[in-house]
Amino acid sequence: MNKTLKFIFGLSVLCASFISCSQKKDTPSSDKSDWYIDQRQSEQMVRTMTDTLAVLYNVKKYLDYQKANELDSALNMLYIPDGDDVLPLPDEKKLVIRRTMEMFPIRDYKIDRLNLFSESTSEVHYTIQYGNSDDALSSMKCVIVPVRVGYYWYLTIPDENHQLNPETLGE
Repeated sequence: MNKTLKFIFGLSVLCASFISCSQKKDTPSSDKSDWYIDQRQSEQMVRTMTDTLAVLYNVKKYLDYQKANELDSALNMLYIPDGDDVLPLPDEKKLVIRRTMEMFPIRDYKIDRLNLFSESTSEVHYTIQYGNSDDALSSMKCVIVPVRVGYYWYLTIPDENHQLNPETLGE
């Protein structure tokens, strides 16, 4: 009788755990990564390692140009989105950005985060060090917006309508 009760109890625990495990597959996870789903993330865009490497290459090249004080080369890498295409940066915008680059010459930089949401709404967060000290007062967090047109990625500057990912704002 005692063995039978132990067997029935063990069988009921096994069945209960099996049922609870099969129910967890159907319910959404409470993991933080599932908590916020960015609506900008396109389900049609296939994100590949090639995309990631192309974006990182362009951003590093852009920042290296600034670090080497080759501001014309850096500015020539920037574009403005125009529907499904990109246009070169206008001269008046280049002048404003050039002044900013001259005021904060890059001594060093670090790429913090790369978000490939879709072809037109991706972002790269990076931190630049300028000046002669390593303290937080001589660093600045920046964002650049890569856009894919055809098979190529172009760097664009965020405009006033660009909406940043809420998860990355505090970093």
